[in-house]
Amino acid sequence: MLEYQVHFLLGQIAQKEGDLSGAHNSYQVARQALESLRTRIHTEGLKISFGRNRLQVYEALVDILLAGAAGEESTAEAFACIEAAKSGA
Repeated sequence: MLEYQVHFLLGQIAQKEGDLSGAHNSYQVARQALESLRTRIHTEGLKISFGRNRLQVYEALVDILLAGAAGEESTAEAFACIEAAKSGA
């Protein structure tokens, strides 16, 4: 969970500084850390609590992707990110 939080914070800092590529990379690492954690949670109460915090990274990723962080593939990646968030919910 700390890995997610660190990379999410690094992404926010990079985004505020205008470094969309750095923000994209940090948010992707945060997203991967969360998805890894999700597979290890077995009780429903923890899954619900876990899901509340998880959407922040997807929202941030979509935001910077729509700003063009991944070049020409940004729109497609944003759509894939939205679909991943929906399927996890």
